Amino acid sequence: MGRHGQNLWAGAVARTVETSAEGLIEAGAAVANRSQWNVALAAGGVSRPVRFLTPDGAHVPGLECRAIRTADGWLAYANNLDRRNEKQLKLATGLELSRVRNLTMETDSPLSFTVPGGETYILRLNANQGKSAMSIQNRNR
Repeated sequence: MGRHGQNLWAGAVARTVETSAEGLIEAGAAVANRSQWNVALAAGGVSRPVRFLTPDGAHVPGLECRAIRTADGWLAYANNLDRRNEKQLKLATGLELSRVRNLTMETDSPLSFTVPGGETYILRLNANQGKSAMSIQNRNR
């Protein structure tokens, strides 16, 4: 990953503290059933506008991921905890994005991509800034 990506991630994390979400995330570690976890998050008022799913829209076992809001969109990471097998992911969001940039690979990224075993990708998700910006969801159809 380039130094630029490392600095962006560190700065964004340092500025973002969501205590209610942190408490729910810690409590959620004890919830074995995925649907119970989703209910607990919704009951706590936690929204997840950026998620990583399998290509068919299911939960991805062995994936650690987070996303935080920044001034111009979102910063997210997807960490493949399985050191032997790659993970095929789909970025699931209802947000209007103008660009998805993989800061680890220093390339633009499609909404569906593969994370190699044991690797972490850091992504910058730029929000549309006006009516003239094309939605990335429309470009990838």
